[in-house]
Amino acid sequence: MIALARELGIFICFGVVEQEASRCFITQVFVGPGGFLYRYRKTWLWREPSDEGFRNEWERFDPGTGPELFEIDNVRATCFICADGEASRCIARAAALRPQVVFYPNNRCALPELNVFAARARRIGAPMLVTNRVGKSWLHDCRGGCVLYAADGRPLAEANHSGREEILRFDLHL
Repeated sequence: MIALARELGIFICFGVVEQEASRCFITQVFVGPGGFLYRYRKTWLWREPSDEGFRNEWERFDPGTGPELFEIDNVRATCFICADGEASRCIARAAALRPQVVFYPNNRCALPELNVFAARARRIGAPMLVTNRVGKSWLHDCRGGCVLYAADGRPLAEANHSGREEILRFDLHL
């Protein structure tokens, strides 16, 4: 991914399962033309009684330490993953960081109505890029979805809510 970022002169973020010694994390990695930038480890793990096997996050993964500030191309950013955004403490911690942008990748069957995540962008006070997986996720089919919210919660751009793989490009001026 670093080689691709260098070749294209872009920044890339992607999710992985990361192992450190005997601990495993759900991790979002950020790389750019200059190499590795940052990794965020999901903190608020999802627990659904019916989840079995790999989907049972409490059984398989360790929590991270919550949102923190990092820099990507001279922009103050933070990140949280899926169920992290359901925890009011996570949103409050992200808001306290005063980021210029928030990355919020998800693994859901579908994204909720636009106003749900719009309220989170408003509470944090920063533009928020919400993405969702496309394809099979353990027991669920994920239909994707990608929305960029302004700091005031207005949707600026959206794509991919019906299971198609699409790329959303938007020039965000901070």
